[in-house]
Amino acid sequence: MHNNIKEMKIKISHVLKPLLIILAISTIGMLSCVEEYWPELNSDYDNLLVVDGKITNEAGPYTIKLSHSSSLSEPSQNPLSDAIVIISDNEGNSETLSETSSGTYETSITGMQGVIGRMYKLSISTEGKTYESAFEELLAPVGVESVSHKEETHKVSETEEIYESGHQFYISTETATKNKSYFYWEIEETYEHHAPYPIGYIYNGTYDYLNKYGLPHPYEFNNPDSLYFCWTTDKVNIIFTQSTEYLNTPKVNELALHFIPLSDERLRIHYSLMAKQYVVSEKAYAFMKSLEDLNSNNDNLYASMPYQIRGNLVNTENPQETALGYFLTAGVSNSEHFFLPANVRPYEEYERWYMVEHEFELWAQAHCLYPAPDGFNKRLRYWEEIAISTPDDWPLYLTNVWAISSPPSKLLVVINKQPECVDCRTYGGTTQKPDFWID
Repeated sequence: MHNNIKEMKIKISHVLKPLLIILAISTIGMLSCVEEYWPELNSDYDNLLVVDGKITNEAGPYTIKLSHSSSLSEPSQNPLSDAIVIISDNEGNSETLSETSSGTYETSITGMQGVIGRMYKLSISTEGKTYESAFEELLAPVGVESVSHKEETHKVSETEEIYESGHQFYISTETATKNKSYFYWEIEETYEHHAPYPIGYIYNGTYDYLNKYGLPHPYEFNNPDSLYFCWTTDKVNIIFTQSTEYLNTPKVNELALHFIPLSDERLRIHYSLMAKQYVVSEKAYAFMKSLEDLNSNNDNLYASMPYQIRGNLVNTENPQETALGYFLTAGVSNSEHFFLPANVRPYEEYERWYMVEHEFELWAQAHCLYPAPDGFNKRLRYWEEIAISTPDDWPLYLTNVWAISSPPSKLLVVINKQPECVDCRTYGGTTQKPDFWID
């Protein structure tokens, strides 16, 4: 059995995607600090404008994604093209974004840059309508003091009493200059993963005619590691927010971030994370906090009449018309890349980890090796196997595997023509090692 590396074992909340964002709550008092109109969704709820984007003090380009919402019964991605998207500041500067792909709009590299203290708004013209956000100030960022982790035991099943040890991450901020500071975090994770087997040799139908038997002649693969090592960088799709409004000191200490079980495949080789820490307005914080609450309470999604989470964009001619999503104006600071100790786990987890590795090896042997040597206890005459192959099978790849023998020895075996057996890119990511990576 092999769990695809892409299949994350954390709870995913697809927020700010081109889907209808729904909030199911018994009351809607959580946004009492912001007086908004909360209309019930009508039959037109499956064709609303969805906006996802931000401007920060970091260098651009900045990206705005537009889409139409879809119904819960038939969710789909519906990018919105051919819109006019403009970012403006309170000093009269503006830039019209270019559509770089369907529904994705970007500023130019030399275009508008976010400046701390200025105010920004977003305007969108599409299908005869214009939507605008109010001006919001780009607030000064607050530095990240530390990112840490602790080995803890958490419940990992929503329906069963299943607990597992893993890494719980925490973040602490530096002390803010304002007593009321509102934070929102995005977490970016990077992990190394490998293909099941490296390519040792490649066979494309050539024969060694200098050999008296005229045997098939695989050629040595020039760079056996070129498709074996990969790194994937993903955004952790969980929202984290915190306010210092009711704290004695405007500083967040060890806010819990996401949790990863030790058996998660992202931890098989090496794992790193980087936190992007945003300082946002009170109104933006209320919006993000509502999405965070939705994520943590989605077991009760249909407990009551669903209500939309109203963002900051409105139809200029009909302010009651709903627009989903939020145009964020935020000061951002980034943490250092935090690396977990490689392959470190409590003693009681070694047996569980061994089973994960063993299952992966069994899957690879059954899925990739052709034919799989029975118990790896007999030598495989690989040329007899590739000799009966046809051009439709080529190229065939060969690799060395350890045979169960006394003493253990290596066998040269043929790999089925399956990209996932020799190309780590089929599990996502790239073969380009990140500049910050520490082996």
